[in-house]
Amino acid sequence: MKKSMIFTFLILLSIILTACLKEAENQSLNKEMIEELKNGKIVNTPLRLDRKITMTDVEKEWGKPDEHHDHEDIQTYVYVKNNKRFVIAEDELKQVSRIGVELNVTKSEIEKKMGKPTHKSGKILSYHPTGYLITFTKKNEHTWTLNLHRN
Repeated sequence: MKKSMIFTFLILLSIILTACLKEAENQSLNKEMIEELKNGKIVNTPLRLDRKITMTDVEKEWGKPDEHHDHEDIQTYVYVKNNKRFVIAEDELKQVSRIGVELNVTKSEIEKKMGKPTHKSGKILSYHPTGYLITFTKKNEHTWTLNLHRN
């Protein structure tokens, strides 16, 4: 009886640890995310710049934003989904023009996975691999904000 309880406990523990590791991987920079970024998309989200989308499109998928900030010409909206903070900028034409997401990643991980930046400036690493500008802005040693910009 005790052996079966211990065995069951170990199986449950391994399932939980596997789920935690998978979630940690989803919050970091991985190959799938990099490929989608190059195509103007944020993986596993309705957020994309490869075609014109508006906040109405985003709200159909995610509902109303958690925050809204009015900067006259630019409106920014914040969503918190799956422990990630997404910031969406909408231009004066009511089109999404920039998407940001905080990632648990270090500078060395970014450079290892993304390669040498096109441009470095202080706390910002910039990449311009395709028709999109991809920037990483340092918040702290283990948190960087990834921004995908439409050209």
